Amino acid sequence: MSRCRHVRLNPLPVETVARFLTEQKQMDPSKASVLASLSGGAIGGALDLDSEDMIAFRAELGRLLDRATLSNPLSLLALASFLGQDKKEIQQGLTILKSYFRDALIYKETALTSMIMNADHPSVIASLARRLEGGQILYNISLVEKSQETIAMNVNKSLTLEAMAFKLHL
Repeated sequence: MSRCRHVRLNPLPVETVARFLTEQKQMDPSKASVLASLSGGAIGGALDLDSEDMIAFRAELGRLLDRATLSNPLSLLALASFLGQDKKEIQQGLTILKSYFRDALIYKETALTSMIMNADHPSVIASLARRLEGGQILYNISLVEKSQETIAMNVNKSLTLEAMAFKLHL
């Protein structure tokens, strides 16, 4: 029997992470709020998301998502291939993709922008909310989560991402 004691660390409130970023890292409050929301309550996660590469990655992922349609298979392949080949990068990309769908569902049901995590990309959120029904958005979230689980089990990454892209309601 192990003598180790498990200590559960709960995520910090988004406001706490945002306050830390603005006070300790002298970050713009609106940027800090977006990063805090996307980090899931982890200061380290918010700091990782603050890189120029990650900001550009999120913007490009939003652009590709906005342009992706079932009638244009190449747009779906572009979305899948953009998520990359590195397991960690793919997981981050899928988490961001899931956050776009989450925001679209919230915006569709409430029309409130205050609850949106990707507040710096309102046109993508509004476009998804306009194009999709609530059930379709929920299906997309479930599909992205299933893809995350599949990739974590070391299944072929490209095949998983391409299959997911073609199953998404867009």
